[in-house]
Amino acid sequence: MIEYYGYCGRILRINLSSGDIKVEDLKNGIIKEFLGGIGFATKIITSEVDPKVDPLSPNNKLVFAVGPLTGTSVFMTGRHIISAKSPLTGFWGQSDAGGFWGAELKFAGYDAIIVEGASEKPVYISIFDDKIELNDASEIWGLDTYETEIYLKKSHGEKSKVLTIGQAGENLVRFASILNDMGCAAGRRGLGAVMGAKKLKAIVVRGTNKVRVYDPDKVKELNKQLLKIIKEKPGIKFISEGGTGGDLSFLLRKKDLPLKNWLLDDWDVKNAQNISVIAMKNKGYFVQHKACFNCPVACKVIVEIKEGKFKAKKQKGPEYESLAALGSLNLIDEVEPLIKANELCNRYGMDTITTGSIIAALTELQEKGLLEKEDISLKWGCEDAILDVIDKIAKRIGFGNIIAEGPRKIIETLGPESKDSFIVVKNDAIPMHDPRTYIGMGLKYAISPYGPDHSRADAGFLLYGNPDLGIEQIQDPTPYDVARAVVITEDFTEVVESMIFCLFAFESWAGQTPPSLVPEFYEAVTGIEMSLEDLLKIGEKIVSLKRGFNEKIGISKEDESLPLRFKVVPRYVCDVPKTIDVEEFVREYYKLRGWNYKE
Repeated sequence: MIEYYGYCGRILRINLSSGDIKVEDLKNGIIKEFLGGIGFATKIITSEVDPKVDPLSPNNKLVFAVGPLTGTSVFMTGRHIISAKSPLTGFWGQSDAGGFWGAELKFAGYDAIIVEGASEKPVYISIFDDKIELNDASEIWGLDTYETEIYLKKSHGEKSKVLTIGQAGENLVRFASILNDMGCAAGRRGLGAVMGAKKLKAIVVRGTNKVRVYDPDKVKELNKQLLKIIKEKPGIKFISEGGTGGDLSFLLRKKDLPLKNWLLDDWDVKNAQNISVIAMKNKGYFVQHKACFNCPVACKVIVEIKEGKFKAKKQKGPEYESLAALGSLNLIDEVEPLIKANELCNRYGMDTITTGSIIAALTELQEKGLLEKEDISLKWGCEDAILDVIDKIAKRIGFGNIIAEGPRKIIETLGPESKDSFIVVKNDAIPMHDPRTYIGMGLKYAISPYGPDHSRADAGFLLYGNPDLGIEQIQDPTPYDVARAVVITEDFTEVVESMIFCLFAFESWAGQTPPSLVPEFYEAVTGIEMSLEDLLKIGEKIVSLKRGFNEKIGISKEDESLPLRFKVVPRYVCDVPKTIDVEEFVREYYKLRGWNYKE
C-alpha cells in the first residue's frame, strides 16, 4: 500500500445516469506527472472527454479537484479547481474559487471528484468521509445558492461545506457560476450550466480526517518565510485592508478601470471612490474582513445594508471585478446598487463579469438605436435597469432568454453590426483590466485556452525582474520579451494551480513570493523532491494538453485576437494615446511554444 503525504490517494467517480459511485485509487504516476489541482483535472478530461462533445450533454464530465497543499497548514491554499468543456466558449473550461469547500473535500479523503452522466431528476451529492450518497433534490431545486446552502446545512450539519448552483445554472444560462461558502464563486466559463444540465444541484461535504504532511517542522519554517514576505508587500497590505476593491480611484489613475464599455478614457475620482470599499466603510455597510481556509490575508469583505431600496442581508460583498463590471463599465457611481446586483448574481449563480459586460454592450447598442426590445430599457448609470436585466437573464424571461445564451447568440439575433460592442475573446467577456495599459494583458487574454483571464500569466515581472524564473527587468520590452515572460509565467501558473496556492501570493504586484519556495513547500508536504525546473516542465505539459484539446475542437486565429475596440479607441497614459494590436505578440508566443501560427 502506498503511503501518501499531502494526498488522500483517492478519486471519487460518480455517474449520475446510472447512480454508480466508485472510489478509485490515485495512481502514483498521475501524482508525479500532474501534481494535483488543475493538473489532475487536465489529465482526466483530456483522457476521458471527446473534445467535440456538446458541453451540456451527459457525455461532458465535470471535475472538482484539490491539490497536495489543500487542507494542510500551508498558508494561502484554500482554493479548489472546477473543470469541464465550457458551454459558453465551446473550448476548454475551468474556474476556481476560494473558501473552505476544497479543504473539506480533502478532510473527507478525496483528491478529486469526477461527475459524469446526467440524472433524470434533480439530485445532490453528500459526502461524509466514506459515506457517499445521491439524494433527491426536488425540494431545493429552484432555490437560490444562499437558500440552498442554509437548507443543506440544516439537514447535514452546520460544519458541512456546500457547493451549489442557483436558478441560472438550473436554467442553463451559459455563464452560470458555481458558489460555495455563501458567496465564493467559481464564476467563469459557465460551469454552473454543466451542473444544471446534469440536474446536479449541490455537493455537500463533511470530513473528519487530517491531511498528513511529510515534514511538519519544515512546513512551519517555510510558512514563516511566506508570511514575512506577504506581510511586507504593499499589494497584500492593500487587499488585506480593503479587499480587492478597496479604492478604485487608484486603478482609475492608472488608466486601468474600465469605463462605459471601454469607450471612455477618464471619470471623476469621486465616482471611482463611491463604488469602492472605502464608500462601504464610510456609509456603514462594511461588517468585517473574512479569510479563506488558513489564509492570513483575509481579502473578502462582508457587508450589510440594513434598510432602504437596496437592502441586503449580511453577506460577502462585491470584489473588484464585480464592482468594475457592474459599476464603472456601466457608469454606475453609487455602491448600494452594486452590492445588490452582486447579491442577485451570487444568489442566482451567475458570473458578474460576463453579466456586467453584456449589459454594457446592450446599453451601448440601445444608445445607438440597434437594440429595440420592449422588455429591455437601458441607459448609462441606470441602476434599476441593471437589476431588472439580471433577473430576466437568470429566469430566461423575454429577451433575457437570448442574453442567457451569451454574446455569440445575441450578435446572431441582433445582427453583425452589433458585434463590436461585445468586448469578448472566445465568446467570453474580458476581465476588468485594460489591455491597452497593462503590459502583457492583451496577450494573456488572447491566448488563454479557456477564455480571457488576467491571472493566466504575469508579464508584469518584466517591470521588476524575477531571478527564479529567469525573467530580467526590462524598461522597454519588445513583443518577444512580453511573449517570453507570458510563456514562463503561464507554465508557473499551472504549477501554482496544481498545488493549489492562491495566486495573490505570487503575482508581481501583490506578493513577489520567490517561485523557488514552491518546490520546497511541495517536498515538505509530500516528501517528493522536485526542482522548480521540473515543476515548470509539468506546467508546460498541462498547457500543451489544453491546447491539444482546443485544436481538436477547431480553434482559429479569430479565437486568439482582441476586440477591435482596443486597436482603435485609445486610452491616454501620461497624455500618450495607448492602443494595442495583439497579433505580433501572439506570433512571438506561438514561436516560443513551437506551435504553428495559421494565417
